[in-house]
Amino acid sequence: MSDRIPVLLVDDDPDLRAVTASFLEREADQIAVETAPDAAAGLDALADREVECIVSDYEMPGRNGLAFLDVVRERHPDLPFVLFTGKGSEEVASEAVSAGVTDYIQKRGGTERYERLANRIVEAVEKRRAERDAERVIDQFRAVANGASDAILTIDIGGVIRFANPAVESVVGYEPEAIEGEPLTTLIPERHRETVDRYLDAGDGGVDRSEVRFDARRRDGREVPVSMSYGEFVVDGERRFVGVVRDDAGRSQHRAFIEHAGDMVAVLSSDWRFCYLSPSCERVTGHAPSDLLGERSLDYIHPEDRVAVEAGFGELDPDETPPSAEYRFRTADGDYRWLESVGSERIDTGDVEGYVVTTRDVSERKERERTLSRLREWTRTLNYTRTTEEAADLAVEAVDDLVDAGLGGIHLRSGAGERLEPVALGESVPARFETQPSYDRDAPPKARRAAHGSISPASRCGDRAAAAVMSRREVVDQSRVTSSTSWPS
Repeated sequence: MSDRIPVLLVDDDPDLRAVTASFLEREADQIAVETAPDAAAGLDALADREVECIVSDYEMPGRNGLAFLDVVRERHPDLPFVLFTGKGSEEVASEAVSAGVTDYIQKRGGTERYERLANRIVEAVEKRRAERDAERVIDQFRAVANGASDAILTIDIGGVIRFANPAVESVVGYEPEAIEGEPLTTLIPERHRETVDRYLDAGDGGVDRSEVRFDARRRDGREVPVSMSYGEFVVDGERRFVGVVRDDAGRSQHRAFIEHAGDMVAVLSSDWRFCYLSPSCERVTGHAPSDLLGERSLDYIHPEDRVAVEAGFGELDPDETPPSAEYRFRTADGDYRWLESVGSERIDTGDVEGYVVTTRDVSERKERERTLSRLREWTRTLNYTRTTEEAADLAVEAVDDLVDAGLGGIHLRSGAGERLEPVALGESVPARFETQPSYDRDAPPKARRAAHGSISPASRCGDRAAAAVMSRREVVDQSRVTSSTSWPS
């Protein structure tokens, strides 16, 4: 709305009408005056134009000023109406007040009367505008409150509930009309009342009023976890509070699920920084959640994987398949661990804001995939070997690569079948044994499990286990399959 104040001046004296209009517009720049010679013409002008204030003489042909006021009040109950007369009396003033006049000003005096009249017009119009703005805000508030899923309460300084929206019934079990006029303590168990009173205490400036958590008492006596955020406003000079109360039962269950889940749940800001990390962060990444909060997640991703992660987690589209990526993440000890992350849509709560990402450790799976892939490669290679020795060498190399068995080996029966002779040994065997180990057919059973070769002095300590590992390796020949722990008959 503009600052312009359209005023309708009704007076049967054309000279006085013109002088009054001129002085009013001179005294207050925002006043714009339209004139009418009598009440009938004034009603016509009121029907055709925007008018925010009427200034009327009392004695006029036809309807006098009071009769004019009666008609105006029927059509516009709150429109400012100033009776500006030169022949008034206390009786007329009393009648005018009873009829709902905004003000009563006599024409006697000098030019100061116009200044007084202009000031009164501006004050009356500004007050009406403020009241209408407040009514609009209240109407909007009621519309929002009536459609809200959270309970909304207004509370006076004495702790009495003055307004409750329909959602209050789903949260605490009371219908709005049953809780309005009741003290707020009706909804609060004894043990929480001191805390809530402290939050409502205006003198406690150090309290964060953005969210208060407590257990509310329902009408049936049960208690439910709720959170309440509230603000303060003034009505007719009286302080009031408006609170939004949310049932936190589902939220508490969801938080418990996140905090005890094996996968890590994180919230990332638009610039890839960690805004929230669940407790499982330490198990998955080796970092405590507090160590990563505020850190840029991409800085912990292996440089070779960053481009793929950024591409995979571009703009999140709720209609598309959730984005995912596998990448290497730097752990607290400086090593890299394979992780898999799946994104979700954006959230915005009072606590956190950003994109939800669920992450799990897939290192073992990636290692199995690598092992299977290498096994397929070794199998294809073994299919093209031409000699027993070549196949044995490749088999030992494959075992060392796949299961890190550096002391592995393959032994084949000698031509006479009396001994198992080494045909291929792991890379670590020569460094640990002075002579290559072999197995006699006629040796006692226990001895067959020990290598027939001298262990080098430098590696005697702990190498009995190494010899045992060797003795348990399967022996493979293209035409003979045996084991060093069970001699074939």
